[in-house]
Amino acid sequence: MKRDAAEILKEALAPAEARAALAKSLLDRLDTDVDEDAGAAWATEVNRRVAELNSGAVKAIPWAEQRRRLAAGGCPFTRLSLPVVFIISLVAMLLFPSPSFAQWTKTIDCPEGTVYRDVRRDAGREEFCERQLPSPIKLQHGPSRWWYSEGHFGEEGNYTNGRKAGKWKECDRFDRCQDRVYELLSPEERARGLRPEVPITFANGKYVFDFGSCWSTRVTRQTPDSFVELNVVSGLIRCQVTYISSTEKDRAAGNQGHYLCEVPYSVGVRSFDSVDLRSELPRAGLPQFCRKDDRPATEPMPDGLSAQALAIWVNQSFLDGRTKQQARAWTTLADVVDVECAAIDQPRQGTVVLTVRLNEYAEKLVMNRLGKDEIKADACGGRFPLTWLETTRDASGHTLFNFALSRVRTRAPRQRACIASQVPLQPTCASR
Repeated sequence: MKRDAAEILKEALAPAEARAALAKSLLDRLDTDVDEDAGAAWATEVNRRVAELNSGAVKAIPWAEQRRRLAAGGCPFTRLSLPVVFIISLVAMLLFPSPSFAQWTKTIDCPEGTVYRDVRRDAGREEFCERQLPSPIKLQHGPSRWWYSEGHFGEEGNYTNGRKAGKWKECDRFDRCQDRVYELLSPEERARGLRPEVPITFANGKYVFDFGSCWSTRVTRQTPDSFVELNVVSGLIRCQVTYISSTEKDRAAGNQGHYLCEVPYSVGVRSFDSVDLRSELPRAGLPQFCRKDDRPATEPMPDGLSAQALAIWVNQSFLDGRTKQQARAWTTLADVVDVECAAIDQPRQGTVVLTVRLNEYAEKLVMNRLGKDEIKADACGGRFPLTWLETTRDASGHTLFNFALSRVRTRAPRQRACIASQVPLQPTCASR
């Protein structure tokens, strides 16, 4: 009687002993010559490799990188015959059966108006509910669960319009779990009178950003050939929008992929043709509030982060959401993206003076806090403080901020180099 192939495979895969026996039989057919020293040699080799890993002499390669190398043609199996490759692959499947995603079943129920999603990435899995807003904008809304891999739980809880809300169970890769409660509105958002409404919408063929409300959430813009994530955070001073592209075509010209925009709340509601703020802000006549990507790790950088070659800070008071107590933190009022002009005067009485003109929004932020709160300025990613001298006005009525570079002979050139790497130095900023 002819047996079904699936039935035969089921019998072979059932007990571990059966898999091992079948694997041994297949391996025996690969080579009839027996090497009596092979076992000892392999044990020595395994011990040597383990010792190298433990000592740090070698580093393991992530599976994603190894897979890329194999796809690029670095697979040693290509030199083997097809029958040998087939048997080796079958043996590996028998001895080390990987988690079967087909065995995972649906574990959450989605609310009305949302769509159930089951995303499998590498060995992991994520279940969530997706709400479709007008246009290609989507966000998570409803229960969510994800796993590092089968048997290794990651987290579970509920999203409300793209934001974690309520009680969540969160676990690390070592299965250590803890409960955490997320509020729908942070204390600072409550103080600003916000409502839990998505700050990015689509209307009349335009993407509408409400920078004035800036309720913290995460949305995606998804089409068949495009996927962009926008992570919105209600900061202490500005609305922070992180643009994360997943496809090459979504990357803005001249940047490596993702970037951060810090837009003052006073910018209010604006409409754009796309969600790429780095391109849309200047096109709308607004200052460029988006930072450039960090430089590659292999590229030399002058003393500190390129995005903070120059920064003005305020010691901001806020209500800590976890402790429910008032706290303070140094928060950026302005940095290099806000600089419209920078000039360094020749030494006068041993002092090198840096003059800076900011865009109108950053100028107001600084002037509103000057003399009321503790403010500082620095260069080179915070390594070298700048000394406040005075503020003056140019012919157009714009405020000019004047700082003294370090009097230490070796530091002033480094401060100048940091600033000049990000802002073209002009002969003067006295007029436009």
